[in-house]
This record gives sequence, structure tokens and C-alpha cells, in this order.
Amino acid sequence: MLGYLFLFLLTIFIAVFVSNNKSSLKIFYISFTVMITFNFIVHLISINNGLGGYSIFTKGILDDEIIYRETSLNIYSKISEIGNLFIQDRFFVSTSEEFNLKELAKSEFYYSFLIALGYIISGSDSIVITRFFSAIFFSLFFVKANSFLCKALNHTKIYNEVFFLFFYPTLMIRGLQIEQEMLVNYIMLSVIVGSIESRKINIKELVILCFIKIISAISLASSLINQKVNKIRLLIQLIIIPYILIICIRNSAPEFFNYILAVKSYSVMDGKMDIINVDYSSIFGILETTLISSYYFIFAPLNLNIILNGSPHFRFLLLEPIFVTIIIYYLYKNFATLKKIRGLTRTIYFAFYYSLIYIFIESHITSFMRRRIIIYTLLMLLYFLVKNIKKSKKLESNPIYKSS
Repeated sequence: MLGYLFLFLLTIFIAVFVSNNKSSLKIFYISFTVMITFNFIVHLISINNGLGGYSIFTKGILDDEIIYRETSLNIYSKISEIGNLFIQDRFFVSTSEEFNLKELAKSEFYYSFLIALGYIISGSDSIVITRFFSAIFFSLFFVKANSFLCKALNHTKIYNEVFFLFFYPTLMIRGLQIEQEMLVNYIMLSVIVGSIESRKINIKELVILCFIKIISAISLASSLINQKVNKIRLLIQLIIIPYILIICIRNSAPEFFNYILAVKSYSVMDGKMDIINVDYSSIFGILETTLISSYYFIFAPLNLNIILNGSPHFRFLLLEPIFVTIIIYYLYKNFATLKKIRGLTRTIYFAFYYSLIYIFIESHITSFMRRRIIIYTLLMLLYFLVKNIKKSKKLESNPIYKSS
């Protein structure tokens, strides 16, 4: 019990440390309370359904969740027994499956290490501790969104706009699963918000992103390069870049190309196969595959089959792209106001390259929906900013906005 109390006090310290105003602190406490409660409810439902405390939002237990959990238990066990994590170069999980350090690194070893620290601090290796971390990083994500709105809108009160994100289903599900997704999203949002706040992105942020999620680091580096040297419109790049990459990989690394093709061809949504007809054999096939994949990355699961015959779960998720379509239209209609936000060009480039990488390599539609969380959140934040800029001319003096 004392261990859990200490872990709770540590959470309060983290909240105070990362919150730069009272509003953000309140946001953390409220969102953490809500999410830890939801996580505990999900945990009980999972136990009662024989899922061992793992996710209840999938048909079976996710391999990723098992890896995080088992690796954390393994690290915790070794620290408890030996007192030194690196005294051996190999670890063994409870299933007796052997993992070497390289394999652990591929399995987001850093996040499992954080969970293991939670086990040590609390003195318990309960799966509830893993959900504790999911709730923490979910709350930090909300703190960053609120901090940005507070700074951008010259206010320090709690914003209804921030809590509107609670109605974003895929985001909520991420906070209810055992994975490092919310930590990655929090770091990416911090970098994006920093760029809009006119702060130069430094090498440290690139290194952190590379360590946490190399795809995000590549996207950020590409956005910095593009901002400096490239004047080609993004729509043209959407056509040119996939074609060049596919031709180069197909000619120089045919085995790797076949692997990408096999992964990309496995497109599934709501149990239906071959959602995306993958054709990398011609320029028109590459263009069609890219455009269809782009559509599903932004608007999935919005298609006729889901509307007419989809499961209740996927029909509910139709609310996400419908709402975001309205936001995109609003931002398009108010593009002149949108351009007043400083650092927006770099942010758009980052979102573009981040999306393009997953459009190129990913096929599972639910994975598209999971990867685009940062894009949807960015669109919502921009919507709130534009809406408030139009309402108050006083915001024009804020350094976040360009002078007219």
C-alpha cells in the first residue's frame, strides 16, 4: 500500500513539474482521475472476460501488449534478483521465450523499463501499474494541448476545447491500452507546439524523437529540410515521392520491396480483406494505391460498406472522420486566418511526411486510425485557434501570431 501511495505522490510531482500554469495542473488532475478510473474499469471487465487484464477493444489479446507486459516483468525480475539490469546480456520472459538486448530494443524497451520502474516503486508487478502509466501519458498529452491553448489565447482558465478531446474515441482507446503510443504522441505534440510557438527545433529533440519513434524523427528532419530548400507543392510530392521510393527499393533491394508489398497488400477493416488494391507495378498503379491509402489514412473507416453493413463498433467510429471533415472545411474557408499562426508551415510539412510514411508502409485500417491521432489533434487545435482569433482581435498582439 505504501508503494502505491509513493507512486501516486510521484504522479503529483510530475504534474506540478510539467504544468506551467494552474489550468494545466487542473487539466492533469482531472484527466488523470478520469483515465485511471476508466483503466481500472477496463481492467475489471478484462479479468471477468478471461483476458487477464489486457485490452477489451480487440478480438484477442494484442501481441504488443504482451511484449510490453512480459518485458517489464522480466526487467523487474532481474533487477529484484540481481540488482543490476545489465549484469547479463540476455533476459528470459515468463513464457521462457528468449529475448536478447537487440530484440528488446525493437520492442520499445525504454517503455517497458519505465513500467518496470513503476513495479519497483510500488513494490507490485500488477498489470494495473501498466495502466497507471497509460493514464499518466494520456494526461500529459492533455496538459500539452492545454498549455498551448493557454499561451496562444492569452488565457489561464480551463478550456472546454481541451475536454472536447475526450470525445475522440481512438484517442481514448489509446489511453486504455498497454502500449507506448500516448508517450510518443505526447512527445510529438510537444515538438509541434514548440514549432508553432516560434521556438527553433534543436538537435536534442531530433535525438529524442529518434530514440522514441524513428519515423517521427525522419518526418521532423524532412520538414526542416523542406522548409529550407523545397518549394514543390505537397500534392505533387504525394505523387512523386512514393514513385521514386518504390522504383529505387524495387531495383536495389528486391527482397525488401517484396516484404513491403506483402505487408501493404494485407489491408483489413472490420474483418473485410483487400480494402486497398495494392499495385506497385506501374506509375498509375502506384498513384492509385497512394491516393486510396491517403484517403483511408485521413477518413477511415468512412466508406459505403461500413455505412451499410459495418459492425456497431466501426459505425460509431464513423463520427471521427465526419467531424474532422467539417474541421478541414472550416480551416479551408478560413485559410487567411490560419496563415497568421507562426510556424505553421513547418508543422504542416511534419504532418505530411509523418502521414506519407505510414501511407507508404501501412495497410491495416485500424493502424491508420491509430497513427493519425497526432494529425487529428493538430487539426482540432488549429480549429480552436482560428475560431478564437476571429472572435478576439486582441490575440493579434500575441507573438505566436504573425503580424498582419
